Amino acid sequence: MRILHLVPLIDSYRCFLRELCGELTRRGDEVHVWCNTGGDSFGVDPVLSTPGMETVTHFPFPRGSDVWGQLRAAKKLRQQIHALQPDLIHANFSAAMLTLALAKRGQYPFPVCMGTFHGLVFPTLNGSRRALMQFAEKTAAQGMQRAEVLTSDDLEALQSSSPEIHAAFQPGFGLGCADRFLDTPRPDPNERKILRNQLGLPPEHTVFLYVGRQVQFKGFDLLIRSFLTACQHREDLHLVLVGAPDPLHNDGVTPEERESIRTHPKITHAGIQSDVLPWMDVADVLLLPTRREGMPVVAMEALARGLPVYTHPVRGCRELIQDGLNGRFFASHTLEAIQELLTTAPLERHNLPSNHLRRSHWVHNTLATYDDLAWRP
Repeated sequence: MRILHLVPLIDSYRCFLRELCGELTRRGDEVHVWCNTGGDSFGVDPVLSTPGMETVTHFPFPRGSDVWGQLRAAKKLRQQIHALQPDLIHANFSAAMLTLALAKRGQYPFPVCMGTFHGLVFPTLNGSRRALMQFAEKTAAQGMQRAEVLTSDDLEALQSSSPEIHAAFQPGFGLGCADRFLDTPRPDPNERKILRNQLGLPPEHTVFLYVGRQVQFKGFDLLIRSFLTACQHREDLHLVLVGAPDPLHNDGVTPEERESIRTHPKITHAGIQSDVLPWMDVADVLLLPTRREGMPVVAMEALARGLPVYTHPVRGCRELIQDGLNGRFFASHTLEAIQELLTTAPLERHNLPSNHLRRSHWVHNTLATYDDLAWRP
């Protein structure tokens, strides 16, 4: 079977698609991945095709509410799909699904198409923005033979938006986390101290970790303000930032705060990391002060390493976190609520069962879905 994956950014391919693509190629499928491979907001370099493995090709998916960009991309996508002639297309995220749905319009025949929403956006908005986003996501879903969501409340929202949508719940916990997060032995306390020294972190301090885009809807502004204030009350705090800003989205901080972030002695800027596992092993808490989520992979990676997660009880997080056991919920989306938890003693690392978070479960389910869709009359 010739399978085409569509993802807006190459980071998504690196974070979760590689395992699925590898399993597909091992069983003999021909796999293509089209995404923005370079020059995007994260400045990542292109991935080259590997003989015998999946082929990764640049495609200029538009980001944001660029209507004309979407139409131009849809036209180009239609032409390239006709040239490739895949048997099945799987689009991930609302933007790529919308481009694919627009490419299909007025075209027959067309390959089987499925899409996965990694967290619907429209239920989190209000007013005209909600109506516009609902129209876009409904249009994207209507163009798919199967429109997957990762949480039950997203399934209800998608089904209620249109009876024409073939909505489906992705069983399990979203995409899961890479099996190696579960299978790699965890370091003991002495090994953690050695790792901290190697990474330039104070061995005895409480180390908070933030992983992801430095954007306002992820709560980056609240995180920074609460940490800077908490440091005035406790001298043994340290913050590690893994990731980078995204020029398409506001980070919510002022120029003065941005300068404080850059020069603060208790903030380590790790930048974009190809492997976050060592950083999770040296941290005491993963901070995820997000305002909206789908089913956060970074939280599952932390839980797989026994690292407590401090977050808000938003979609996805409330399915993963057991308050007081493997993490804590902030009392509200306020500076004071986050600061309160930063200045208290962190939870101990936990040993709760987490095999249900394995990505191999998602890979197995997805292979079965592909086979069902490809051969369905």
